[in-house]
Amino acid sequence: MKIDTKARIAISAILDVAIHGVSQPVRLADICARQDVSQSYLEQLFRRLVHGGFLTSVRGPGGGYRLSRRLAVVSVADIIGAVDTKGPGQKVRRATAKHAGDERVITTELWSGLDDYLHDYLRTVTLETVLAGAIAPADRRKRKFVVVKASQVPGDTRVMDKSPSSLWPLSAV
Repeated sequence: MKIDTKARIAISAILDVAIHGVSQPVRLADICARQDVSQSYLEQLFRRLVHGGFLTSVRGPGGGYRLSRRLAVVSVADIIGAVDTKGPGQKVRRATAKHAGDERVITTELWSGLDDYLHDYLRTVTLETVLAGAIAPADRRKRKFVVVKASQVPGDTRVMDKSPSSLWPLSAV
């Protein structure tokens, strides 16, 4: 599995469609502006994502791209696999590195195991969890106070209620 710039941009762009395409298709030019990516490069990636069934192209005025699948069923590994053009070649490289007399044999199993572990992990991370993980910290940064249960703050014996005394400065959490 190769996590390169292409994979990172594809993940960011499909999340952009998820965020901005709730009520209408998202124009490629708008995604390019927000992600600071050239339109021709993004067109290539979106062709692969449409072909992979992750996005749907909507033609005509008001057209753009929509999600084809729910974010909860699409893993990060799925997106990387859809835009990775060298996936099968990596397995060939592993096999050729195992010939007798090849010094790469010493670390081949280490890198192969790490690659497999990373792939297994990214299969468990859905785009929904990535989006939820990004929104929660951003939302917390905007607040000056957070509401916490009394049992969450060490040494606090107050009973949780809705009074202002139950608000804690964000820096205290």
